[in-house]
Amino acid sequence: MDKKSSSYPLTGLPKAAFQMASGLMLIIPVLMTVVGIFILAIPSATFAEKAKLLALIFPLVVVSLISHRLFSKGLANSRLELSPEGVTQIQFGLKQFAKWEDVERITKVSQGRFLVEGLKLNDAKLSGQPWVLWLSTLNRKHLEIPLASYAQNWRESELGDDLQTYAPWLFAD
Repeated sequence: MDKKSSSYPLTGLPKAAFQMASGLMLIIPVLMTVVGIFILAIPSATFAEKAKLLALIFPLVVVSLISHRLFSKGLANSRLELSPEGVTQIQFGLKQFAKWEDVERITKVSQGRFLVEGLKLNDAKLSGQPWVLWLSTLNRKHLEIPLASYAQNWRESELGDDLQTYAPWLFAD
């Protein structure tokens, strides 16, 4: 069998969580617009007082819209790539690559508040936004790839088949 590159998009609970967060970032500007209309309707407030109150709302609306864009773009670009050279995880401003010889084992790894099966890496090359790189190396999460993020029952999926092709030593036990 010829080895090929394959790509798996983010799925399951992580995808749902980021979709929900992205949606919430759209609800906030709508709610703040309603609040702004009520502020403008206050009969006893002066124009200067209304402007000050609206000025407090505006940054929240801008931050929410920017956050929505970042979540949406990050979700669309998140994926796991397997190739003859190694494994690459691309997720929200972070790209981590590990050669197959740096993939140590399949073990329990953190996926948010849950432990799921994933790849434990000895080493990974990171690229991306500096603040994302800093955050991901704080708790050494860059050395873990939760496979459940890319296939719910990954062992019996194309992802599991590809992993067996590229890294058969992971399935020796």
